[in-house]
Amino acid sequence: MPFDSPFPEINIPEVDLLTWLFGSPDAPLSKEPIYIDSINPEEKHISLHEYRSLARRVASGIQTKLRLQPQDKLLVFSSNNIYFPVLLMGIVGSECVFTGANPTFTARELAYQIKDAHAKVLFVAPDAVPTALEAAKVTGLDTRKIFVFDDNIKNPNRSAWAQYPIGGYWTDILSDREDFRWRQLSKDELNTTVAINYSSGTTGMPKGVEITHKNFVSNTTQSITMDEDVPDYTPVNLAAIPMYHAYGMAAFVLQSAKQGTKVYVMPKFDFVEYLKCIEKYGVTSIAAVPPIIVAFAKHPAVDKTDLSSVKSIGCGAAPLSAETAIAAEAKFNNVRILQGYGLSEVTCAVIVQRENKLNVNPKRGTVGHIAPNCRAKLVDADGKELGRNQPGELWVRGPNVMKGYYNKPEATADTITPDGWLKTGDVAYVDDEGLWYIVDRKKELIKSSGYQVAPAELEAVLLEHPDVADVGVIGIKWADNERPRAYIVRNAGSKVTSEDIKKYMSKVVSSYKQLTGGIVWVDEIPKNPSGKILRKLLRERAAKEVTDTGDHKAKL
Repeated sequence: MPFDSPFPEINIPEVDLLTWLFGSPDAPLSKEPIYIDSINPEEKHISLHEYRSLARRVASGIQTKLRLQPQDKLLVFSSNNIYFPVLLMGIVGSECVFTGANPTFTARELAYQIKDAHAKVLFVAPDAVPTALEAAKVTGLDTRKIFVFDDNIKNPNRSAWAQYPIGGYWTDILSDREDFRWRQLSKDELNTTVAINYSSGTTGMPKGVEITHKNFVSNTTQSITMDEDVPDYTPVNLAAIPMYHAYGMAAFVLQSAKQGTKVYVMPKFDFVEYLKCIEKYGVTSIAAVPPIIVAFAKHPAVDKTDLSSVKSIGCGAAPLSAETAIAAEAKFNNVRILQGYGLSEVTCAVIVQRENKLNVNPKRGTVGHIAPNCRAKLVDADGKELGRNQPGELWVRGPNVMKGYYNKPEATADTITPDGWLKTGDVAYVDDEGLWYIVDRKKELIKSSGYQVAPAELEAVLLEHPDVADVGVIGIKWADNERPRAYIVRNAGSKVTSEDIKKYMSKVVSSYKQLTGGIVWVDEIPKNPSGKILRKLLRERAAKEVTDTGDHKAKL
C-alpha cells in the first residue's frame, strides 16, 4: 500500500523558477551581502539584488551575444564561487538549460558529458582550460564557445589564457541592458527542462537527469515547509558542497537565496580550512556528506576549533552510521545530526529529517519522513506491494520527480512507471511511526566521497587497457565511505602490475573513481549464464580480504 507524507498538503506556487526566487525582475531585494567568498570576504561578495541583476545580464547576453535558442545546453565546469548561482540562474532566465560537470573530470569524462548533453557553450575554471580544449577536440566543439569562469571580475587575469583559442572571459557575454525581463511562463510550460544533472546508472555510462521549473520550485518549497521551528538565531551557511551537485544546488543556489540566508562560499574544500571558516564566520548550519561527518569525529584539528556557533547539521548523499554520527555529535554543543534521503532523480530530497514537531526526539538510523505532497511505497521482487516493517524496493511519487533521463526514453521507461512512480533501486522499510530507513542498495552504485560511481563505467575504462582481459568492480566499505575495488584478469602472457593499472587510471578518471579499494588479480570473473557479473560473490570475497580500519580524511 502507498504511504502518504505525515505533513499536510502544501501549496506549491505555479510559477517559473526565477519568478519564484526573485518575485519579479524589479521587485525590491536586499542589498546586503548574501554570497561571500570565504577567502576574501571584504572584496568578494554579492547581494540578492546583485544576484538578480547579474543573472538578468547573463540571460540577455546568452540570447543576444551568444545567440542561443531556448533549450540549448550550456555546461559549467567549475568549482564553487560567489557567481556560480548567477551563471546558473542566468542560463535558466535565457530559457536555455544548465548542466554542471565535476571540476575534477578528465578530458575523457568531460567529453562524454559535452556530447551526451549536446552542450553548445562551456564555462570553465581557469586551470581547467587545457582539459576543456582537449574535450572540445574530441567532441568537435568550437573552442570559441569556451569561456573562462571565476570570481575575479574586477581584474581577470586574461594573460593566463591569452594563448588559448577560446571565446574569452565569462563577463564578456554580459549584456549592457539593464531592462531585460525574463519570460514568465504559463502553468502549461512549467514542465520545461532547466537543468540536466548527471546521475550514474547501474549499467552503462552516467545519465542526464532532466529537472524542470516545477521540480525545483516544488522540492525547495517542500524543504522550506518542513522547517517548522523558526530558529532564535540568524542562520549562516557555509557552502563546501559543490553547487553543480543536486545537494549543493538545492541548499545554496536556491533555498539560501529564497530565505535570505548568508552563505560563505568555499572555492575548494579543505577540512582544516572548513573548520577555520566555521569558527571565523560563526557558521550556524552545516550541510554535510558522510566524509565530513567522519572528519568531525576523528580529525585532531576539531578539538582545537570553536564549534559553539553550530546549531544544526544535515547529512545526505550517502548512508551514515549511527556510531559515526554519535562520535561527531560529541564535538558539538547539543546538536543532533539529521539525515535525509534523496537522489538526483527527485531533484534533491524526498525523505528528510528536519527541525519540526514530528522530529522532537529523532531516532538513530532513520532518514526521516516523506516530504509534503509526496507518496512512497515498497515493492518486492515480484512487484507485490509491502506493508510496514517489510523491506522492499522504494518507489516514490511527487512533484519533485524528474521529467526523465535526457535523450534516453528506454531508461526513463525502466525507471518511471506510466502512473508516475519512480523506482529508486534502493531497499528500505518504514516503521510504525512513519519513519523511513534505507537498508541496502538494490542497484550497484558505489558511493565514493558523496559521489556516485558506476562499476560498469570503471570496468569499461579498465577493459580498454591492452593488458586487461576481464574485470569486475565493486565498492568496499571504508569508514562511512566506499572505495572502488577491481578484480582483474590479465591477458595471456601479460606482466602488467597493480602500479601500472593505478598510473593508467590516474590519467583517465577522476580522483574519487580511483581504485583506492585495491586491485586483485584473479583467473576469472564470476558470472551468470547470461554473462552478468556476480558482484555478490565478489563482495563476499572482499569481506574476507579487507579489514575496515576507518579513515578520518574528508574529501569532496
